[in-house]
Amino acid sequence: MSTNNIRFKNTGREVKSTEIASHLTREHRGKEKLVSGFAPLDEATATKLSFCQEGYEQELLESNAGAVITEVHPDAPVDCALISSSTPQSDFVRAVHDFFIERPLNQSIHPSATISSDATFGDNCVIGPSVTIGPAVTIGDECMLGPGVTIGEKVSIGDRCILGTGTSIGQTGFGYQLTSDDRVMNKPHEGSVVIEDDVHFGVNCSVDRATFQETRIGEGSKIHNLCNFAHNVKIGARNMMSPGCHFAGSSTTGKEVRIHPHVVVGSHTSIGDSAEVGANSTVLDDISEDTLAVGSPARPID
Repeated sequence: MSTNNIRFKNTGREVKSTEIASHLTREHRGKEKLVSGFAPLDEATATKLSFCQEGYEQELLESNAGAVITEVHPDAPVDCALISSSTPQSDFVRAVHDFFIERPLNQSIHPSATISSDATFGDNCVIGPSVTIGPAVTIGDECMLGPGVTIGEKVSIGDRCILGTGTSIGQTGFGYQLTSDDRVMNKPHEGSVVIEDDVHFGVNCSVDRATFQETRIGEGSKIHNLCNFAHNVKIGARNMMSPGCHFAGSSTTGKEVRIHPHVVVGSHTSIGDSAEVGANSTVLDDISEDTLAVGSPARPID
């Protein structure tokens, strides 16, 4: 793994369109087709799976795809197999991952990596160039660490996690105290970081270790480039973080929260389940679940 991008391989597996429909628990219409890959509607050939959303009926009629997951059902006949879905893009992504994509399964540790003697990692991990893994670190199965990743002491990383180039996990947080003798001194950071299963980080992200307990990133969360998580932050399951987001100390999110680019979340604030925060917002007060908030300071909107 010598590049900044961690890519997956197309298996080339041949799958019947009826098998895909059954796997997705969706209705199959038309002739059964055999497909062995995936492509957008306008590029797909007779052996490719694609998808079609509302408003793209003409593109569907003109497509050469072998099978299409679609919420559109044109009156005119089409040659492809149709798999009916109210959420075609979601089902397409699921089918692509379940049938046509494989992760690298061969263990690979670049010779320039520096790994502490008491660090442990699971099966089939890919450790890139100039990676540093500190003491008392545990890493699960099938994890991929890009070039220049740094893992500090006492960090726990689950299975199938991806850490992009330059990402740093477990460093001392930004915590200082003005003392009675007028010195600015570091607060102790004796805690840990827990990264749960299936978390993806882009490039140059950072997660500070906790002061005494743990900083935690919830399972299935996907975090894009240049995001920062301060000490004691707790991110819920399946959060989606766009580039340049910053979470101050002890802030928290619920599950399935969506954060748009360049959002700043203030310390000790909470964002509820399924909430969404618009781009360039500053969160200074708690945001309730199922709420869309935007602005600086962020406020709920209808």
